[in-house]
Amino acid sequence: MPPRTLFIDYPLGQTAGRAHHCTEQQMILKTALRALEEMNRSGDIWDLPLAWPEGPGWKENAMTQDDRLERHAFPQYQFSEDATVASPSCPTCRFLD
Repeated sequence: MPPRTLFIDYPLGQTAGRAHHCTEQQMILKTALRALEEMNRSGDIWDLPLAWPEGPGWKENAMTQDDRLERHAFPQYQFSEDATVASPSCPTCRFLD
C-alpha cells in the first residue's frame, strides 16, 4: 500500500492524543483505522480538525528550543534510575553492545 498519513497538529509525543484524554485518543485511533481502509492514493493526508488546547505557542519552542542532554560517545541517561534498568539483553539498548 502506498504511503499515507493522518496529521494531527499536536506537539511531538502527542500523536495519539493528549495523555488521559481517552475519548480523544479513541477518536484518533478509530480515524486512523478507518484511514487504513479508505486511503488508497499515494500521498493521501487526512488532517484531523484538532487544535492543541494551549494554543499554537508550542510550535515556537519545538522549532527553536533543544532541551536534550549534550551528546557523548558513551551511554548517558536522563534520570539516574534509567541506568539501573538498562540491560545488554534489551533489544532497544543497542548502544550497550
